Amino acid sequence: NDPNSTKRPIDLNNSGVNPRDIYDAALRLNLETSYGTWTSITGFNSVEELLTGDGYTFDPFGPFPTNRLGFNFNQSQFLDVQTITQELRFTSPADRRFRWIAGGQIFSTDRFISTGNMLDTGAGVFPVFRTPSTNPANPQLSFLADSQEQFAWAAYLDTSTNLTDQLELSVNVRYDHDRRENTTETPAGFLAFCAPACAEGQVREQTWDDVQPQVVLRYEATDDLNIYGSYGRGFRSGGFNQSGFGTVAVANGFFGVGDVFDQETADTFEVGFRSTLLDGRANLSASAYHTQAQGSYYFIFIAANSTQNLGNINEVEYQGFDVEFNARLTDNFSFNAGFGYTDSEITSFPDPVAVGAAAPLVSDYTLNIGGQYTMPLWSGVEGLVRVDYNRIGDTIFTIPFSAPSLALDATPIARDPVDLVNLRVGLQGDVWSLVAWSRNLLDEEYNSEYSPGGFLFK
Repeated sequence: NDPNSTKRPIDLNNSGVNPRDIYDAALRLNLETSYGTWTSITGFNSVEELLTGDGYTFDPFGPFPTNRLGFNFNQSQFLDVQTITQELRFTSPADRRFRWIAGGQIFSTDRFISTGNMLDTGAGVFPVFRTPSTNPANPQLSFLADSQEQFAWAAYLDTSTNLTDQLELSVNVRYDHDRRENTTETPAGFLAFCAPACAEGQVREQTWDDVQPQVVLRYEATDDLNIYGSYGRGFRSGGFNQSGFGTVAVANGFFGVGDVFDQETADTFEVGFRSTLLDGRANLSASAYHTQAQGSYYFIFIAANSTQNLGNINEVEYQGFDVEFNARLTDNFSFNAGFGYTDSEITSFPDPVAVGAAAPLVSDYTLNIGGQYTMPLWSGVEGLVRVDYNRIGDTIFTIPFSAPSLALDATPIARDPVDLVNLRVGLQGDVWSLVAWSRNLLDEEYNSEYSPGGFLFK
């Protein structure tokens, strides 16, 4: 259960596949009038994705297919989603003392997902789509399937007023309304573990909504210094985990998770400044913030049915600051640096051992330093060398648990800081470039994900 451990080799006999078909189309129409601009944006998106791979525990011991459980899993997931969006907005002329944008959006989504484990007989993974496998070479052990219809809409009004030549006030508001209907498509034979709470054909409906105000006050102290303060509310809708997950989560000792995850809202106060230095060759900005969040998501992977799910943390407080500096030190050399610090604390949660702990997936700090050097080589062509350094501070991935079944994660372990170096070297002209690049140049080994139970993504 150590998120710093990268010693164990990846050990699997089914490497898996991930084909995806993605289609996107968008149409944007503008109508200019003397009163302002009408804009219409219509969009369509379609994603069909298949995921297959090895299954828990990913470590066959002894003669195949025996592992520590006495047999071997593999897994398959199928996702099919289509979304249609429409936005219509009106923007007032930009040269007025009072400016505004008013608009609305609608989102309509149809979604199907199936997830399951199969008994690995050594014949490989046979994909499973909308119905359980009947292939004797890959017998179905667990299977969950859900379809979902979503209709969401939003309306917004943004305003900006020049109170004086140096002082600007922005007052904005947005309302979101999201209705989702989830139908359990899992055959009854695979729902015995959660019956009668879940059943084939069961329809569940939920609606989430919120008003999100925002106020921003900007003051231009000098031509080279702007100071601002703001308050705003953010909103993310809730949704449905796969049917029957709640029963498995409770049996495994997880709190705050079920077949439904709730909406998340966050109220943030922020103050900061932006400045220009060195006759415009550099800029320095900094900000400090305090956020009170309710219903923050946290991620749970359940190996028993290979499902990835979201739960909610009742209340979390975040506070921190960030500083950013960019400069063109010479005609050929530019430099940038940034530092951000975040302190987080869970202030309310059904499992009392988590109260006072840090929020998951929030690094204590981040540090970025970069430099770029360009040099003329011949007419219209220059050479380019860019180096970026990124340090990610201590990161907690999970929250404390009191359940005996989660004893290994009772006190979460932080992943140590990670140091990454990226490099780009190449040639560039006015309209072309030829670049060689390397991400993680020094081959730092680390785990990018960790889930309760010791599941690592190396």
